[in-house]
Amino acid sequence: MLGYFRMKTAAERLVTGSGLAYAILRSTIIFGVEDVLINNIAWLLRQCPAFAKARLGEYRLQPVFVVDVADMDVAVSKEGRNMVVDAVGPEIYTFQELVQLIAGKVGSRAKILHMSPALGLFLSRLVGRGAHDVLLTQEEVEGLMAGLLVS
Repeated sequence: MLGYFRMKTAAERLVTGSGLAYAILRSTIIFGVEDVLINNIAWLLRQCPAFAKARLGEYRLQPVFVVDVADMDVAVSKEGRNMVVDAVGPEIYTFQELVQLIAGKVGSRAKILHMSPALGLFLSRLVGRGAHDVLLTQEEVEGLMAGLLVS
């Protein structure tokens, strides 16, 4: 299991075993004005002539809008009972479908390329250096391809 998800699991076990009241929202990928992954995809699609994705992009995601997560948070806090809830959006996309959707929304003409995860990560690091940002990490690639962003 990846470090990020291992830590989330450990924190959840700590909370549920504490004897305290709890409501845990398990979110997949949250999107909104300040999200990272979807905004990075949109930026790359607008700025670059090509967009690389690992393999065929068949791995799935279930994004959820940040306001919907906030609404879920308020709703579960009013329940008054211990609960664990998946905070997910209504649609499941393949990564390929999501990239095409974002490209259409931002008016991108970037060519969408298939490549090995290692090469895609290498290229994202090069672009990230030029942009003075981390665009993608090894753990993000592994989590995405392992289907950890879907309920």
